[in-house]
Amino acid sequence: MDGEELILVNNCKESIWPGILGNSGQLTPKDGGFLLPSGQEAVIDVPHKWSGRVWGRQGCSFDSNGKGACSTGDCSGLLNFQGTGGSPPATVVEQSTFSQGTTFSFIFANIFFIIINE
Repeated sequence: MDGEELILVNNCKESIWPGILGNSGQLTPKDGGFLLPSGQEAVIDVPHKWSGRVWGRQGCSFDSNGKGACSTGDCSGLLNFQGTGGSPPATVVEQSTFSQGTTFSFIFANIFFIIINE
């Protein structure tokens, strides 16, 4: 692996829509947001020395164009966004990856994060 992995795990009883935003000058993976069903995980590759934010959005509903709203962590009513963060209430984790070959796990459990650096 030439970079790092972010592993997002949804242990909530309902689907969540993680928001991901790269810091200034950094890429924003997965177009900034995606659906993560209950009990599922997503592995996201990011470059070495990536920095950015990850947060869980809940209670979301989007149309076929990716427009809608979330009850927590809403991003200007968009599923995929660039350059905007989530609106409160939201639990945000800011992460910088500086150790090459490191895996970072984010476990969503009742919208709180448990961070495990492996």
